[in-house]
Amino acid sequence: MKATGASETGPVTVIFERRVKPGRHEDYERLLAALQQDSQGVPGYQGASVVRSPNGREYVSIVRFDSLESLRAWQSSGNHEKWEQKLTGIVEGAAQVRTVSGMEFWFTAPGVTAPLPPSPHKMALVLFVVVCALSAALGPPLTRLIPGAPTLVRISIMAAVQVSLLTYLIMPRLTRLLASWLYPSSNERRSLS
Repeated sequence: MKATGASETGPVTVIFERRVKPGRHEDYERLLAALQQDSQGVPGYQGASVVRSPNGREYVSIVRFDSLESLRAWQSSGNHEKWEQKLTGIVEGAAQVRTVSGMEFWFTAPGVTAPLPPSPHKMALVLFVVVCALSAALGPPLTRLIPGAPTLVRISIMAAVQVSLLTYLIMPRLTRLLASWLYPSSNERRSLS
């Protein structure tokens, strides 16, 4: 696994998509928990989240590092390869791996692969429209729901709800819907540059 396409500075996210063999999900989850525990001491490691598909065989692991340098150090440590060997017989084939940085994380959807990330202008435009719409939709009900709460509390709650909706519900669907506009072919991208 190489870190490609990620920015040299700022946080980096690695997304692993795997398919687990039938009846082996408990073994996979046990090894995954052990790997996450083992990674706690790695410099720059900021944690991981795992999403399991409803059918129980597909897993998406989202691993965060503080920088591309920390990710590369983790990759070169050999720790990841050690754990990959333990997965032999539990998973079907190699993991599909994507490395993203910054806002690109919100513009990755299962089943949407592209050689180049979306233009920063397109990502900013989509997020601006979605955040404005969410703020307009969530602001009034939230104010009515907790009318006496301090402004900072309301803002914090609204930000938590928005980030959750963006991460788990809205952006994966919106990214699939807008894929042909967000991810032009390499030739189109060169002509736009």
